[in-house]
Amino acid sequence: MYRVRKAVEDEKSIFEDKGGTCSEQDVEDYIGYLDMLYGFMEHGILDIKITDDNFGGYAEEASINKEIREYIAELRRKMNDKELYEGFEKWGEGTLPKITNKESRKPKNLEKPN
Repeated sequence: MYRVRKAVEDEKSIFEDKGGTCSEQDVEDYIGYLDMLYGFMEHGILDIKITDDNFGGYAEEASINKEIREYIAELRRKMNDKELYEGFEKWGEGTLPKITNKESRKPKNLEKPN
């Protein structure tokens, strides 16, 4: 995942077939990880502010990268799935999730005693 992040940050080619150092699987892992983090924030599993503070910049930089945008568009066509990596794209555009599950996810043994 470091190679993808570094290529995006340095504005260099990402994919091996375009002179970069990353395979499709590397890119798939990277954007899939960020998409998964978005889903965890959306369901209240991860704290939105902490997660965004630590990873939001990576999502933003990657989501505006031309190679990554084209890769996602091609995957969506091939898989006939217009929502593939939608969380990653929303996060990259600066849209933070609204928590869909309002129940507390805190384990009972960590709750303060009455």
